[in-house]
Amino acid sequence: AKEGMYKSRAVMNNMSMQLAANLALTKAAGCMQKSAEVMGAMNDMMKIGEMSKEMHAMAREMEKAGMIEEMMNEGIEAMDGDDIEDEANMQVEKVVEELTAGMFEGADVSNVPTAAPAAPAAAAAEEAPAASNGAAAEQTDEAEVNALRDRLQAL
Repeated sequence: AKEGMYKSRAVMNNMSMQLAANLALTKAAGCMQKSAEVMGAMNDMMKIGEMSKEMHAMAREMEKAGMIEEMMNEGIEAMDGDDIEDEANMQVEKVVEELTAGMFEGADVSNVPTAAPAAPAAAAAEEAPAASNGAAAEQTDEAEVNALRDRLQAL
């Protein structure tokens, strides 16, 4: 009798679990159905076919624009030779010469440096002898400053 009760109880628990599993499956199926409805509505709203066509058209236009840009860059590079910079520099020099013609005719250019300033190491080497000839260096500096002032006033 006890064993029969245990069997009955086990069968009841089994049926209870099967009913719970069926209920969970029914709920999951309902959720899936609702999700499918929402996805269908979203597809209707997005109009996938139209969007796909528009995306392909946009891709083609972007490709055309890229090709056009590349062709233009190649054409510009072909027009710009290496010697165009040299020509531009020569033209600038001509214009500067035309604009400054006659301005420096009377100027004393004997004290004007014609080379770029020396490197810091060379400048330090030059400063050591200049320190011993302090008075002579100051006079030379003053002469250069005066020459530069004269040139500025002439302009």
